[in-house]
Order: sequence, then C-alpha cells, then structure tokens
Amino acid sequence: MTLDDIHSALLASAEAAGVPCAVHTLDAVGSTNTWLSERPAPAAGAAEAVLALHQTAGRGRAGRTWQAPRGSGLCFSVSWTFEHMPEHASALTLALGVAAARALESLGLGEAMLKWPNDLVWQDRKLGGILVESSVAPNGVFRVIAGVGINLKLPESFSLDDSGSGWSRGIVDLASAQVETTLEELGAAVLGGWLPCLAAFEHTPLTEAVEAFNRRNWLHDRACELEGEMMRCGDVDAEGRLRVVGMNDGHERALESGEIVPLAWSAAS
Repeated sequence: MTLDDIHSALLASAEAAGVPCAVHTLDAVGSTNTWLSERPAPAAGAAEAVLALHQTAGRGRAGRTWQAPRGSGLCFSVSWTFEHMPEHASALTLALGVAAARALESLGLGEAMLKWPNDLVWQDRKLGGILVESSVAPNGVFRVIAGVGINLKLPESFSLDDSGSGWSRGIVDLASAQVETTLEELGAAVLGGWLPCLAAFEHTPLTEAVEAFNRRNWLHDRACELEGEMMRCGDVDAEGRLRVVGMNDGHERALESGEIVPLAWSAAS
C-alpha cells in the first residue's frame, strides 16, 4: 500500500459518486480537520478530502485526542460548502454516521451501530468516531469539515481493553471484527458514502436521516448517566435530539448535546 495507491482509490471513488472532489494523501499531519480548515473552502457543490497515514494531534469531541498509530486506522476528513446553512444542519453528523456505517457494512462488517451523536459501534465497543466542524462566512456561505477516525488494525502493543477511551468494554478494530480490508478500500468506501450524502443533504428530509439513525441507535433503551443524572435513553427525535427519561423523576426531555455514559453495556431488559 502506497500513498499513490490510496490517492488513486479515493479519486476513483469520487468519480463513481459523480461529485467533484479534490483529493490529498499525506504521510503525516497534525489533524486532517485542521489541515483542511487552513485551506480555502471548496466551491459550493464540490468537496476536498484528505487522508493521512498518521495523525499527531487528531481531535475528537470535547477536546479529546484520537490515537492512531501509523497506518493502523483511517484518519480522514472532507470539506464541503453549502451556499446557505441547511435548516437541519445539526443533523449532519447523524447522516454522515449512517453513511459511514453503511460503508463499513459494504466491506463485510456485521451490523454497525451508532452512539448518539457521533460514535461508530460494533458489538458494544467503539470502532470509530466522527467530528463535524462548521463556519459561516459573512455572505452566508456555510462550510463544514467532517472528520472520521476508524480503527483498521491496531498494533498488539495498543490494548483494545484498556485504551483510555472511556468505554468499559474498550475499543475494537476491523481486523478483530474479521473484516479483511485495506486503508485504501476503507477510505474509498467512506468517501463514496459521504459525497452523495453531502450533495443531497440540503434536499433530504430530516426525517429520513433520523429514521435511518434510529435503526442503528445503540443507546435505545439503555440506562445511562449524564452529569450525575440517571436516565433511560430513547430514540432521536425529529430535530435530531436524543429523547431521555429521568429514572428518578420520570421527567422526559430532549438532549441537543452531552456526553452520555451507559450504566450497563448490554441492552436494558
């Protein structure tokens, strides 16, 4: 596998998707999201993508770092420009999560689940995560940079059970899930799923993204904790928010953000 091989695979995927996309492949970078943010935004309706073999300062939600030893996982970001901010822009993470899950399944992974709002899950372990960042120009042009990290084959020295990830059952990689694939195939599959998703997002009913997410909603009916409060999680609602019910007071509410920590790592009975 060479950078040229990966570059060719990404270009072929973009061409098959029928969406204009400039492609870059790097040996190492601080963060693929940051690298794209320092470049001019692509024209509306076009994309720019970058894949790196190694990130030295990969970022996740809430300021977390994403660990990815060289060549062990997908470090990949796509920049996209909308002429105007979509009405349901906050649901883009959900839609991209569904597209990434479908891409993984196309490579042979069993059912991929999604932990609201941005984690990829397989058999109760974290397989990857998505980080979507956005900015609005003075003329109203809305730019998003979506990054994804997916574990491909972590080195033996990298413990799957004690990763510091905060997941009580640890993390998982595609090799452990018996998925035989390469970095170029993985990057091409994700890009091939994300480009049509981004191109159609403004004109796709929010209900479609929400329904697709709820079919993979890993938190559904799980007992969880948020900032010391015990709650049971439900579906994502029509606004892309997670519905929860307090276990002490029975109060139902919708969360727009937050770090949900499951109390039990098997489905609640």
